[in-house]
Amino acid sequence: MNIDHATQDYYRSNNERFYTHPVVQAFSKPKYDWISNQVTITGKKVLDVGSGNGYFAQYFGSKSDLTALDLSEHQLKNNPATKKVIGSAYKLPFEDASFDIVFCSNLLHHLESPLIALKEMARVSRKYVIISEPNVFNLIIILGSLFIKHERGALKFSKRFVSNLITEAGLKIIKHTFIGGLVMPNGTPTFMLPYVNPVSRSFCSFFQIFISEKY
Repeated sequence: MNIDHATQDYYRSNNERFYTHPVVQAFSKPKYDWISNQVTITGKKVLDVGSGNGYFAQYFGSKSDLTALDLSEHQLKNNPATKKVIGSAYKLPFEDASFDIVFCSNLLHHLESPLIALKEMARVSRKYVIISEPNVFNLIIILGSLFIKHERGALKFSKRFVSNLITEAGLKIIKHTFIGGLVMPNGTPTFMLPYVNPVSRSFCSFFQIFISEKY
């Protein structure tokens, strides 16, 4: 199977929204804001792994020297990043310690070998590796993972599971948060935005973010 064609088919069938869509921005900006309050973004070299069409690149790119990497050429065409690289998370095409920060959102639970990808992120980072993944304690995430085949990997991505992966990759977790209300970038109707809470920080929030650093 051609992976890029499969990616195009998936996103077309799910009415993919661009990074400028208000629901996409309500999904990504609160996460970026929390991260930027924990670590310095301005002026840093940042790698966005699995950047897709730039849901987070639009924010990182405004403050940092950003490189967006994705396996899909189709996705990168819509990405606002200036520097774009087609490549695999399993073998990042960069030298050791090339970036101050490596960021990855909602990719690891789709991979057969997430630890390999995490070790690669640690290799190319000088300091931070920041991971955002679904929160398995959220009921809608659980139901969605049960009924949507390509999301089933999220069922094992508990805080403990991800923490163990990060530790095995040779990294130390320094910050963690649960974050995100009922805002799904390609699913939540725009008219619902006033009634959902994209900055929820409860134990049952939709997502969790881990900030880790190299020893």
